[in-house]
Amino acid sequence: MTDARILLSKVDRTLAYDPFIAKLYQILEEASARGYDFWVTLLFRTYAAQMRLYFQGRTLPGKIVTKARGGESGHCFGLAADLREVWACLGALLWGHAACAVAGV
Repeated sequence: MTDARILLSKVDRTLAYDPFIAKLYQILEEASARGYDFWVTLLFRTYAAQMRLYFQGRTLPGKIVTKARGGESGHCFGLAADLREVWACLGALLWGHAACAVAGV
């Protein structure tokens, strides 16, 4: 079982909503107790960054990764988290997965 503080240690929490972080800790602890560990790879995303993701696969190269435009995603308000399973991050390091690098794995 991994302490949720470790799983959240590499992301900037300053712009995340405190009650959301408290609930996220609870969810991470419960998942870990059941044998599932996740790295939090992102909490807050700016409007501009969300719009770049939205246009990916539409007017920009790549696959569509979101239906939410800037201002429609909980990330823009500190109310969402991107998670990645720890085992997936460890395997992805071999291929240089960016989200895992952000998580500090």
